[in-house]
Amino acid sequence: MRLKASRFFCRPDIIAAPRHSCESRNPARQGRPPAQVRSRIYEPPARQGINVLRNKADAARGFTLLEVLAALAVATFALAALWKALSQGIIVTEGLPDRVLARWVAHNRIVLRQATGQWPETRAYTGSEKMAGRTWRWEEQVRATNEPRLRRLTVKVGKDPEAPSLITLEGFIRRPQQP
Repeated sequence: MRLKASRFFCRPDIIAAPRHSCESRNPARQGRPPAQVRSRIYEPPARQGINVLRNKADAARGFTLLEVLAALAVATFALAALWKALSQGIIVTEGLPDRVLARWVAHNRIVLRQATGQWPETRAYTGSEKMAGRTWRWEEQVRATNEPRLRRLTVKVGKDPEAPSLITLEGFIRRPQQP
């Protein structure tokens, strides 16, 4: 295989170029014997590559203890953050069915108030409702608004009367028309 001579290097085993073509292009190589020119221009394939160690100090250096400890600290903080995110995701996923059912109970209470067409008094109401095989405790708070024909209804739903509510839903009730 015959290739053109390059102006940056000459490889005698591949390039069959006259000796003067290598020497004439680089003035630093002129006047040297061919062996010196060849050793400076050509590196054997075993020493070529990006991760070439140039001296023995580079080969023996490695990482210091401080660098290893810093890397371990960073990895520890990253794993702790990942662990916390995963555990929060599990907690949210476990409570999702309960919050969905509690929202349905609260929505049913507001729709029931709106469908009956009664004008409720401004006070708190409490009760329970069965849904999905469980008993849900609800608390309704009816309050007046700036508009005299509207009442604000806030419904809180939880599993137990002592436990905090799982969901809070608000709605409005319009005063029925007088005939």
